[in-house]
Formats: sequence, C-alpha cells, structure tokens
Amino acid sequence: MQRWLLRRLLEVPLGLALGDIRGCEHVEASSGPIAVLAVAWSRHIVCLSRECFARYLEELRPRGEETACDRCGAHVPPPGPRMTMARLGHTILVAGLCPECLKDGGHEGG
Repeated sequence: MQRWLLRRLLEVPLGLALGDIRGCEHVEASSGPIAVLAVAWSRHIVCLSRECFARYLEELRPRGEETACDRCGAHVPPPGPRMTMARLGHTILVAGLCPECLKDGGHEGG
C-alpha cells in the first residue's frame, strides 16, 4: 500500500476523535468499530448501510476538482484521475489519482 494512502487512512479515526471528520448518525453513535467509507476529497464518512451509502453518493461525486489528483493536485486530462481504493481495518478509502501517483512514482515524497 502506498504510504500516502496509509496516511490518509490513519487520518480517519484521528479526525473522528478530534471532530475534524464527521460521520453519519451510525458512526457518530457507535461505541465500537464500524465499517466506514471515506473519500479523499471529503471530511465526511459513512457506514456501509444502504440508506447512509445512498445519501453519500452525492458526496462521492467530486465537484469542480474532478480533474485534480487527490495526492499531488496535478491536473489530469480526460478521462481524469483514476480511482483507487485502500482498506485498513474497518475503513475503506477511495481516491482519484493521476497515472504517476497511481503507480507510486508520485510528485511528492511518499
């Protein structure tokens, strides 16, 4: 797994604890581990229940920056960034990456 994706995955539980990331009502009320979906371009996560996921679909569609790589910020010509996913524990992270970052040749160190 790329270190960048690992760092982003580790930000999710820390962000929840600090209040920097918001969760759906099930995540916020949970007293234990719960499977969640996060996207690199959002500070909001949801559980994998059908109703929460359906509401989250709008959040999954990036607006305005859909041509930017989530890792390096570079403009990616059509068809745009390629989607990648990573999982750590109960967290699934989705990110849109340029071809260089996707193959971990990246524009930033790590």
